Amino acid sequence: MIGPRAFGRRLQASVSKLTGSRLFWAILMCTLFGLPLGRSLARTLPPSPPTIGQVDSFALEDQYGHEVSLAKLRGKMWVLAFTSASAESGISFDTQRSVVYRTRNLGSAFRMITMTTTPDEDTREVRKAAVEKHSSSAELWAFLGGPRAQVERATAAAIAPLSATQAGDQLYLVDRKGQIRGMYPPTKPGIDRLMQDLSYVANFP
Repeated sequence: MIGPRAFGRRLQASVSKLTGSRLFWAILMCTLFGLPLGRSLARTLPPSPPTIGQVDSFALEDQYGHEVSLAKLRGKMWVLAFTSASAESGISFDTQRSVVYRTRNLGSAFRMITMTTTPDEDTREVRKAAVEKHSSSAELWAFLGGPRAQVERATAAAIAPLSATQAGDQLYLVDRKGQIRGMYPPTKPGIDRLMQDLSYVANFP
């Protein structure tokens, strides 16, 4: 019978021999990294969000008096919403705040763009107060306004490719090239789908 000490020495020698083998380490590395990689490759990517339109050129001022235009947004992803701070209509500020919060990891690569539907009432001061009330990331959220005629032209430029029935109370995802990649209702399922599509556009531009 092998005593405890002799068994221990034999076990230690066997382990040392095994761990000193290149084959052992090759099998271990394949096991550790091969299985996660296999699962990752087997995972089905969501479909690419289709391009449903192209935003036309526009320029408006944000709540700080800075010009925001299609040209200046080139290279950024953005979500567009239409609302009125004065009338409290359109896409709610709580919904927009949720979008800003859930995209905070994108930093300066993303902007939340809101266009006023009541330009006469939504002055710069009103727009500034509305954004700062609802978000601490005001630099990532531009609430656009200006003279009525200019706002109406910008609104038409933003949703010109869409029919009147499509251009309701929706959120619009716009990619780095100014292409509209989707419309989403301001509901939890709608916002979840927006986040999924935004993630795709961010990773597969």
